[in-house]
Amino acid sequence: MVEKATAEALARNFEALGEVLSDPLRRELAACVNEAVHLPNWQDGGRWLSEQGFSRLSAEGPISKVLRALAFALERLAQQSPPDLRVSEIRLSRCRSGCSTYSGEIVAVGELGHERVELLSGRFLWDCAAWGVPSDQAARERGYACMVEFPAVIETSSA
Repeated sequence: MVEKATAEALARNFEALGEVLSDPLRRELAACVNEAVHLPNWQDGGRWLSEQGFSRLSAEGPISKVLRALAFALERLAQQSPPDLRVSEIRLSRCRSGCSTYSGEIVAVGELGHERVELLSGRFLWDCAAWGVPSDQAARERGYACMVEFPAVIETSSA
């Protein structure tokens, strides 16, 4: 099952974003939060998202690693998004999953008024071996917090 640290971080960061999420993305993320502790760690995350009929979330790789990256993205967006913005899509692509790593590219798109803007765009790297403990221990204890490379939130303006 997806480790508790990741499930809790996903739920906490989802709640922190509140009204910043578009309604369609909020529904998709709520389903991820509700199912996180029931999903097998190594289930194909892209397939699961597709089977749920999601159109605002897409990813590749094991569901536990997908949810870690989503939890981290939500945390960053909650900390740095302007209040008049609505986050509408999060896409993970070109993902590679290794024994202790998960890497790829992330794009998060938002709506500022009637304009679509990129909020996050770039490479990410989750690497639990970077913390000097066995990968299974780091995943259990640090969950999504093993992110060592992640793009900054792009500054937007409503002007």
